[in-house]
Amino acid sequence: MKIPINTISAEDLLQEMEEAEIHEDLPITVINVLDRDYFLDCRIKDSINIPVDILDEEVEDWDRGRKIVVYCASEDCSLSGQAYQILDDMGFSNIRAFEGGVKQWKEQHYPLEGSCQKPYLKS
Repeated sequence: MKIPINTISAEDLLQEMEEAEIHEDLPITVINVLDRDYFLDCRIKDSINIPVDILDEEVEDWDRGRKIVVYCASEDCSLSGQAYQILDDMGFSNIRAFEGGVKQWKEQHYPLEGSCQKPYLKS
């Protein structure tokens, strides 16, 4: 059964990431759930890569209250929703999905890392 997904806007995510840099007691983990090739090409600055197919293994030992935001390529990508479902099923309680993905982040001119050359990023 699919559950409702808590989402976050690009603006709110950027603000929370900036606050986390200033206040160490407000950490946020931003996870790109795309394959490594896509992550290396273009990603939200300071995000980490855990492909959706190994997400459950990689986060097994994490604190279930950890603040996590998952994202993928764009609004057309379903992987952030899948990752959200996996984390929810594992008992994580503070998760959100940024469904605009790398494409929207780039369109907003927010901080990125990588060359950002994949075709899906072209307008």
